[in-house]
Amino acid sequence: MTNLTIKTVAFDARYINDRYHGIGRYAYNLLDALIRLDPDRRYLVFYHPDYPNTRFNMEALREHDNAELRPIQVPLYAPTEQFVWSFLLAQSRADLFHSPYVVLPLLTRIRSVQTIHDLIFEHYPEYRPRGILKNFYRPVTQLGITRAHLVLTVSASTKHEIETYYRVSRERIHVTGNGVDAGFKRENDAGRPATVRKC
Repeated sequence: MTNLTIKTVAFDARYINDRYHGIGRYAYNLLDALIRLDPDRRYLVFYHPDYPNTRFNMEALREHDNAELRPIQVPLYAPTEQFVWSFLLAQSRADLFHSPYVVLPLLTRIRSVQTIHDLIFEHYPEYRPRGILKNFYRPVTQLGITRAHLVLTVSASTKHEIETYYRVSRERIHVTGNGVDAGFKRENDAGRPATVRKC
């Protein structure tokens, strides 16, 4: 994908809400960094306006000239989202689609990137969310992995598990570790860690 021209990136930001704590944080901070560090590329941020979001400032993304927030009132994992994505991505002429989770648009030929954080639901299927994802997590994930041009994951361990569970060529899986939130700072007081450990 490095040799292909990517002018417009569509990002599924519906995961940026109060329900998806880790994935929401990853998605927001990744978007924020990409938009700031990649000013010559256009970012279409598709979000669900009715999903509660008290943690992340979506309006701050809108302040950048290369970011465009677009509301999409289609629930996550709804079967109809496949048809909606096909229309929206064709209409927006996006060159790349990024999902920060397992679901990808399957009815379009757009290049796509998928992030898989872990395979906890493979190890503990009893914790799969209720609804459509409970029964269709594995086939949805498999279809997404098969469809994705690149699969991103956050650790070498998860990369190995993806290869094992889903039989994916390791060349298509890239380990990109999570960044550190700006709220965390290096501790310069050598005595402070010891004080914290005593608490």
